[in-house]
Amino acid sequence: MQRWFVAGALIAWSSFCYADRIITYAIDSQRTQVSISWQYLGVPTKGGEFKGVTGFIYGNLDAPDKSWAEAHIPVNSFKSGWKLIDHRLIKSGEFFRAKEYPEIIFRSKSIDTVNKKSRELSLSGELSVNGIVKPVTLFAETKSLGPHPFYGDANAASLKAVARFNRSDFGMDKLIGMVSDEIVVHLAVEAVVVKN
Repeated sequence: MQRWFVAGALIAWSSFCYADRIITYAIDSQRTQVSISWQYLGVPTKGGEFKGVTGFIYGNLDAPDKSWAEAHIPVNSFKSGWKLIDHRLIKSGEFFRAKEYPEIIFRSKSIDTVNKKSRELSLSGELSVNGIVKPVTLFAETKSLGPHPFYGDANAASLKAVARFNRSDFGMDKLIGMVSDEIVVHLAVEAVVVKN
C-alpha cells in the first residue's frame, strides 16, 4: 500500500514539474478596439468599430508557440457613425444576424511564426460569424509587455493585429460588386495579468 502511495506521489510531482507554465491575461474591454473596413465602389471606407470585447490570452512561458487566445465580440456594439449603415449591417438581418448569433468569436489554434526580435507573430484560428466557423489568420505585433501604470503597475500586454476574411464565407453576400467581399479587421488589444 505504501509503495503505491509513494509511486502515485512521484507521478503527481513529476507531472507538476513538467507542466508548462501558463500566464493568463484578461482582455480589457474598455481599452480594446476592433474595427472593420471595406471598399465601396472600389474606394476604401473607414468602416466601423465594435466595443465591449472580452476574452483571455493564455501565454505559455515554456513553449510560446503553444500560447492561445479567445475573444468574444458583441455584434450589437458596432457603430459606423452612420445610422443607416448600422441598421443595414446589424439590425436588418441581411448581413450580421445579431438576434440569432449575438457574438463574433475568435479562437486561436496555433502560433505559426514567432519573430522574437520584432515581436511579430501569426495566429491561426477559427472565426465564428453568424454561426458559421471558418479558419482565419491574425498577423500580430506585440507592442509592450510588463508593468502598466493604468493597472497599478500590474503586468500587462498590448498588441496590434490585422486579419482579412471574405464576408460571403459567413453568409453575407448582399451587394457584392458594389461593396467589397473582403473585410479587413484591425485590432488593438490591451490585456492585464489575472492573479491566480
